[in-house]
Amino acid sequence: MDATQYVFPDEPLVTFLYNPFGPEVMAQIARNLKRSDAFVAYVNPFYGAIFQAAGYDIVSSEGGYAIFKSRQGQP
Repeated sequence: MDATQYVFPDEPLVTFLYNPFGPEVMAQIARNLKRSDAFVAYVNPFYGAIFQAAGYDIVSSEGGYAIFKSRQGQP
């Protein structure tokens, strides 16, 4: 399946990422996830700035990981 086309569920969820995609795909996933009530646990957050630019809140960021929180319902 094309990861950029995946529709995340409406219910609260936690996603785990370990740099699975390049910046273009990560940006689309960040936009898609914003429609959900989601936490994103991102290990080695090479493209973490994409989530920050998309308006996610940073819950925690230490060493080699970051946890972001979407703001549900925002485009």
